[in-house]
Amino acid sequence: MSASRWFLVFALVFLAGCPKPKEKFGAVQGVVKLDGKAPLASGVIVFESEKSGKPPVVLTITDGKYQGEVPVGKHKVMISSYKEGKAGKGPGEGEATQINVIHEKHNQKSEEHKEVTEAGPNNFDFTVTLAPAGKK
Repeated sequence: MSASRWFLVFALVFLAGCPKPKEKFGAVQGVVKLDGKAPLASGVIVFESEKSGKPPVVLTITDGKYQGEVPVGKHKVMISSYKEGKAGKGPGEGEATQINVIHEKHNQKSEEHKEVTEAGPNNFDFTVTLAPAGKK
C-alpha cells in the first residue's frame, strides 16, 4: 500500500475511535404566573435551542412550577396551557379539541430567550396573559 493509503486508513481509524463530546445539561426551574398573580394551574414550557437540529425540551407546569434538565445554551421559551373546546372553521370544525388559552406572544410569537448554563442557577420565572376572547 502506498503512503497516502496508509495515512487515509490511519486517519479513519483514529477518527472512528475518538469519543464524541457529551452534551452538557443544566437544571432549570421556575414559577409561571397568570397575570402576575396566581400560579398557572397547568401547562407546558418549551425550551427550544437556538442551535438548529436540536429537539426542544418540553417540561410540565403544575401549580405554577416547573423543573427539569435542558441542554446548555440559548433557548427560545414558549409557554402554553390548554382547555377543552371545539375546533373553529376549517377541517374538523366543531369537533372536540384542545385550545391553547395563553396569548400567542408567550408561545408561537414568543420573543423570550434564556441562557441555560451547566453551573446555574437557572431559575427562570415568567408571567403570562390569557389570549384575547375569540383569538385563542
